Amino acid sequence: MSDFSIDWSFAYGSPSTQADFKRECADFIVTEQLGFEPSGAGEHVFIWLEKTGCNTQWVADQLARHAGVASREVGFSGLKDRQAVTRQWFSVTVHPSVEPDWHALDNDELRILQVTRHLKKLKRGVHKSNQFDIRLRHFEGDRDKLLRQFELIKRQGFPNYFGDQRFGRQGNNLPAALRMFAGARVKRQQRSHYLSAARSWLFNHSLSQYIEDSRWLTATNTGRYFLAGTASQFNGDGESNLQARIDAGDIHPAGVMWGKSRHELTPEQKAVAELYPAFCQGLEQAGLSMEFRALRECPMDFTWTEEGEDMVLSFALGRGSYATALLRECFTWRSSGAE
Repeated sequence: MSDFSIDWSFAYGSPSTQADFKRECADFIVTEQLGFEPSGAGEHVFIWLEKTGCNTQWVADQLARHAGVASREVGFSGLKDRQAVTRQWFSVTVHPSVEPDWHALDNDELRILQVTRHLKKLKRGVHKSNQFDIRLRHFEGDRDKLLRQFELIKRQGFPNYFGDQRFGRQGNNLPAALRMFAGARVKRQQRSHYLSAARSWLFNHSLSQYIEDSRWLTATNTGRYFLAGTASQFNGDGESNLQARIDAGDIHPAGVMWGKSRHELTPEQKAVAELYPAFCQGLEQAGLSMEFRALRECPMDFTWTEEGEDMVLSFALGRGSYATALLRECFTWRSSGAE
């Protein structure tokens, strides 16, 4: 696939437990938490639905076809897993005088749960968090180590890696990004995927190196931080207790999402630019500005229960964080192969 590895460092030792993952859609339940209440009025129909075994864009296309509108008139906040049961919001721009029979769409794959209206279209990335309820079947291995890893994750969080799905099947979006940066013509949607893959890979690479150096939870990396449980960031200027706040879980150190920067690069950023100039230059030339992402994520309300040979996990994560990044710290999973 190229020289770009997607085998990242582990924060709490490599996993010593195996389990079956996503053997059934109901083994992976995702519930989107919007974070605000639709107003109840407006030209945008807000639809809360449950989908099983189908992807988000397919559902959006079904809603558009049913309402007789263009696909661009359908909004959603985030892409959700296909091999799962997921509950999420969609919006469809429909004049208040028109009320399609949304329940006519109900079937084994799609179930309408609630219909209301709102003044604005639902845009990407506006939801607050996602609730995960995950069943890992037939787990076997070092149970005591597994429980210690759970306790560490509950107390200290886990590395906020982008999930492997970000890089395409077998990481093929990465060499494709290199070809694009070298001048190959690609479609607009492919361009977006390739830019995202390259940027996410650089972030994961840096986070993996911070873990190797035991610096992923220190106040000495980029000088940027995120307030826990929010998308708010600050640079820590004038604060003398940054490490204490990190240790307490109040703030998270931040890593770089590569792009053009108005500031002088840190030594770590210069090292990345020297090692991977094609990715860094390609992202800058694409017009992306440097941004930041928390190096860790702390699961909210993290619980685990043994049910016979199965381990059942429940937790919530802020938007943009991956449940698989938590799972990979603890399990080597035997997947169904459907993603």
